[in-house]
Amino acid sequence: MGSNLQVGIRIDYWLFWFYYWGMMYNGLRPDEIVAIKDKRWQLDFGMGKLIRNDGSRSIEGPGYIRMEPDGRMVFKLYWREPLDVPERFKLFAERFGKLIPVEKCYTLTATDSYERTWEGSNILPDMLVSTQDEPTVSGQIHGPLMGLSRSPYKSHRAHFAFRCFEKYEFPFNSATIKYHDENGKPMKTGWSLDTAKFSINELDFLLMNRDDKFVMAVTSKNPSIPTLVETRAMESLQFLLGRAIDWDTFEKHENGNEYIKVQPIHAPTGTIYPPLRYRGPREADYWNLYTKYFQYICLNTAEATWHPISIFIHRILEARKASIETQCLALSVVVEGLLRTDLGDLAKPQDDLLTGIEQAKGILNESKIPDHIVKRIADVVDGMKKARVSDQLQELLGRGIITKKEKDTWTKLRNSSAHPERPFFEDFEETVDAFDTVLTLFYKLIFHRIGYCGKYTDYGTENMVDDVFPGKPSPQVLEGGR
Repeated sequence: MGSNLQVGIRIDYWLFWFYYWGMMYNGLRPDEIVAIKDKRWQLDFGMGKLIRNDGSRSIEGPGYIRMEPDGRMVFKLYWREPLDVPERFKLFAERFGKLIPVEKCYTLTATDSYERTWEGSNILPDMLVSTQDEPTVSGQIHGPLMGLSRSPYKSHRAHFAFRCFEKYEFPFNSATIKYHDENGKPMKTGWSLDTAKFSINELDFLLMNRDDKFVMAVTSKNPSIPTLVETRAMESLQFLLGRAIDWDTFEKHENGNEYIKVQPIHAPTGTIYPPLRYRGPREADYWNLYTKYFQYICLNTAEATWHPISIFIHRILEARKASIETQCLALSVVVEGLLRTDLGDLAKPQDDLLTGIEQAKGILNESKIPDHIVKRIADVVDGMKKARVSDQLQELLGRGIITKKEKDTWTKLRNSSAHPERPFFEDFEETVDAFDTVLTLFYKLIFHRIGYCGKYTDYGTENMVDDVFPGKPSPQVLEGGR
């Protein structure tokens, strides 16, 4: 797959059409977007259904979905059935001391006045009974609220957009021209370098900060976009920026359907240094790196769940909320996990070693050693069939992918974190430097796997300088040795 970076100063026709076609659908209205941003959004519906996932119980009635000031989405449904308090109370009296099975949760579906259907899942409802009012059922919607509306209009180009109610810093490569109205005619007033645009095959990407919002929009030359692309686009941005992207709304226009997600509450996550630090506008390597990562994780899995490499990155981000000891352990284990899973083809054992292992197991089986002991020894010996992490790193060192300092620092950090023989990390500054060095190693493993060649930031150096990947082969390789 190739990429075509587009750089220029022009009127943002693409963005105009994106919003124009959005008006032809029944998606989120501008006033709703403002209400979601201010956490005062509310949907009223004439009839809603609350159905237990195993199909054993259901409730119907009018009500509303409302956003609380802390971002939680709650609902209230007014029950329109004859009330048998003891029997109905039993339906909601279950309390659990463990994770709640999915089949015991409820799903809420409702249609609002704009004929949009909504769905909230993972609900555990509560029933409130008053002597004066109708009984009500209320609860919290966990996860995004999903919406769907339909339109007779079908575009030959599908598109979707994520909105985040905060701004992100990234290199821009395109400008928008500003206009003002003068006697009914648009007149140029200037321009701002405030947009990033690039293409990956049939997909056009646009990223921008507008009015205290960050928008990531993708349009396709095809009438539909696989759900996989939505996930991979956001994963790749997490990798590029070194942080989780807290999107609040999502809209997708496809084949006459408008798909909506609203998710205004976010779990806190940490941040890490990005693979290439922001050095100003028009940094071509920046979006080339995004393209390479996006292409790789799209091609190497058909599922819409997160790619394993993206999960590894997220684990490091989660660990950043904890102590430095936890961060170092998580990072060193993630490097090992990446080598064993996505780079398992490195440093495979030679045929003579594999033959010797089988011969040793045969000798064990013919011996008079008790079977349970033979099995334990055989399990250990079988582990030798897998490439050792130290051998994988040595091979990468020989190819010039990583440096000796990075390899040695990972070994020290891994052993000190997982098998401490004294109190953890007495020199805090040295520990932080070790973390930064191994983080660079982690990024290099990803560069190698996705086929990226270009600039990166070396956090293992004193001034965190930019370098070019890959580096030079080890002198041992040039000499023909290992």
